[in-house]
Amino acid sequence: MTSRLPHWEKTRLWVLSRPLSGFAETFSQYIVEVSPAGGSQKPEPDKLAESVLFVVDEKVSLTVESKTYKMENGGYAFLPLGANWALTNESENKVVFHWIRKAYEFVDGVDTPPYFVINVDDHTKYLISTQSI
Repeated sequence: MTSRLPHWEKTRLWVLSRPLSGFAETFSQYIVEVSPAGGSQKPEPDKLAESVLFVVDEKVSLTVESKTYKMENGGYAFLPLGANWALTNESENKVVFHWIRKAYEFVDGVDTPPYFVINVDDHTKYLISTQSI
């Protein structure tokens, strides 16, 4: 069964897990399908939630803190709590992505991590050599 969320236009999603569903207590996971010209300028209603987006089909425009990124298949974004972000489908096809939302856990003395947007095809830039361990 598909669902809809407030502040999302031309969008439907499938809830894979959500708090209190017996599978998750502190996170939720959706598969999101955004039709052309759809998306949201206010996607996250909970300012204490952090999110991960993973694009699996087509291209989407993600704006974080006034900077716009074009994400395509394999695109990955980490959005910390309180991040100001928006997402729009500017293509002529439906875009599909996974959205994982988790309640942020504050740790004394540890700063909130910054957001980042990458693509899995760029993974070699971020690998640590196991030979040096």
